[in-house]
Amino acid sequence: MEDQSEILAKIQARFPRAAEGIQSGKCHHCGANKIVIGCFPPEGCDIRYCEHCLKGQYHEDVVTKLEQLTSWICPYKQGKCSCTACAVKHLRVYYSEKSDDLIQSALDYNAQLLLQLNHNRALMTKQDTDLCMKILYENLKHLSKLADLHKKEERGQT
Repeated sequence: MEDQSEILAKIQARFPRAAEGIQSGKCHHCGANKIVIGCFPPEGCDIRYCEHCLKGQYHEDVVTKLEQLTSWICPYKQGKCSCTACAVKHLRVYYSEKSDDLIQSALDYNAQLLLQLNHNRALMTKQDTDLCMKILYENLKHLSKLADLHKKEERGQT
């Protein structure tokens, strides 16, 4: 049976254009040590995702399309990463500003997070589930404050 380094070498040899982006390492989304793919050409991005997360979380079937692709940009670089760490980072962005669009955007984000949580609950650890719930709770708490501020501004009570 082939080990991971032999499989990786075969993949890199078969897809030379994507070879820089294909490595053995840690998936940004799930944290598993697997064969992972990142942006190619890399353009300064060192974030990588496993095939399972690309298909399951981002609905991208990059691996089967490698022969046709001349370049690929990862979900992180596209601003679409939905991993727990990026969710926490986005939480701070939502709290730092106030506007109707921002409130709607944060509500949409929470809805997306709830769907993801519901869809992946069986695969998530208790720690991941607890963190998602904490993010949702904090987002809703901050959204409530933003909504109150917005109402006061509309009434001229700032």
